[in-house]
Amino acid sequence: MLKTSLISSLILAYLDFEPMFIIDVDAIRDSLGAVLSQNIDGSAQMVSYASRSLTKAEGGYCVTRREMLVCVTCA
Repeated sequence: MLKTSLISSLILAYLDFEPMFIIDVDAIRDSLGAVLSQNIDGSAQMVSYASRSLTKAEGGYCVTRREMLVCVTCA
C-alpha cells in the first residue's frame, strides 16, 4: 500500500519536458538520495525520486564525491 501511494499521481507529477528540472541530492554517512522536480504553476512538483545504501568502500568517500555519486547512480 505504501509503495503504491508513493508512485501515485497525488505524490508524483507527470513529467513535462518544457519546465526546467530541479535536482536535489543528499548523501549522508551510509546512504544516497535524490529528488527530481519541476517548477509547475509556481511550485516545485516532484517527478521522480531514488535512494540506495552506500557500499563500505563508498562510505569512505568525501561528501562532494558522494553527492556526485548520487547524480550518477540515481539518474
